[in-house]
Amino acid sequence: MGLTISDIERDIGGFNKRIKRAKAKLARLPTGRLPYQGHRKIQKVRRDCQAEIEHCKGLIRYAEWGIEIRKGLRNLTSDHTG
Repeated sequence: MGLTISDIERDIGGFNKRIKRAKAKLARLPTGRLPYQGHRKIQKVRRDCQAEIEHCKGLIRYAEWGIEIRKGLRNLTSDHTG
C-alpha cells in the first residue's frame, strides 16, 4: 500500500515542526563577540540549523509534488524541481 494524501500532509506538518525548531534554535544563539572557539562552535550550530531548514524545505517540495501526483494534477514525468 502506498502513501495517502493524509500521510503526506502529516509528513509536511512534521517537516514544518522541524523547521520551526531549527529557527527557534537559531534565534537563541548568542550574538556579539565571542572567543574564537566559541565563535566556531556557534557558526557550526548556525550552519547545521540552516542546513536542516533547507533540507526540510526540499522535503516539503517533494511532498507537495507527491500530493499533486495523487490528486492527478501532475504526472510522474512532469518536472518536479519547481
